[in-house]
Amino acid sequence: MNPLSLRALWKGLRGRSLTFSIVFAMAIMGSSFGGLLRAPLRTIGIWGPLVLLLPIILTGMLAKHEHKLGISLWVRRVCSYTLIFGSIALAVLLWRYENHLQEAYANTFEKGPLFKEEEKLVRRRGPRR
Repeated sequence: MNPLSLRALWKGLRGRSLTFSIVFAMAIMGSSFGGLLRAPLRTIGIWGPLVLLLPIILTGMLAKHEHKLGISLWVRRVCSYTLIFGSIALAVLLWRYENHLQEAYANTFEKGPLFKEEEKLVRRRGPRR
């Protein structure tokens, strides 16, 4: 696990930073908070290194100015704990039932009207008979 995710976990468990709880929850679920912020920056056409640096700066600013949003400490703490423990529980449940989900949805593929099944010839090496 990324050490930054562990830092986000610690800040989220203290219950003072909702931003870092979101960062940790997204890291556990396999997503990236920075990647989420990078997508609009790429579409605008911002210079490459800025696309990497701006999400870090924006996350830091959001965490620093989070207390100005007017959310009480109790609500932030409850939301932080819910995000952290909910994402861990969801990740464990998905891991536990991964095989069941693959078996349930693996046979739901339907061939479309343009699908053509091609017969492939198997060429074996060696002398021909």
